[in-house]
Amino acid sequence: SYIKLEQGNVKYIPSGNIVDTGTLGPCTGVIIHDKKMQRAYAGHFVDPEIDRLEDMIKSAISKFSKPNQLEVYVAGNSVDEEDLTQREFELRDRKFVLNLLKRYGFLDPRTHIRWSPLSCSAHLWLNVDTAENELEVKKYFQEIVYRGDIKKAPNRL
Repeated sequence: SYIKLEQGNVKYIPSGNIVDTGTLGPCTGVIIHDKKMQRAYAGHFVDPEIDRLEDMIKSAISKFSKPNQLEVYVAGNSVDEEDLTQREFELRDRKFVLNLLKRYGFLDPRTHIRWSPLSCSAHLWLNVDTAENELEVKKYFQEIVYRGDIKKAPNRL
């Protein structure tokens, strides 16, 4: 089945499902995938620090394999080009996510992070059985900047 996350959602995704982060503007989407066991945890975070990203990571580690055997996908968090206060907040979120992933041993070749460019939206989905994924990034919610596997997306879109 198809599970679409709304803002603030964190869910366990069992085998047989496709998870969709929903549209990510300044929000951050994170999927922690156990490819061997064909299951995942996924979240759509308005503020990863407040919205329980660390709790999701701890749940994934306790329920799944060791961090070095999991795939992590992170997308979204487009920064605002006009509101400097908002931009500072969004950049702080990026740093928080990176530090948290590093603290739990996730920053290795199995971690795929693609932050959205200025004033863009992102959309990420993952089939937990096949590990097939798609990242779509749109400028101003219309013009497609990138569509394809997150692993093949350029680091700077």
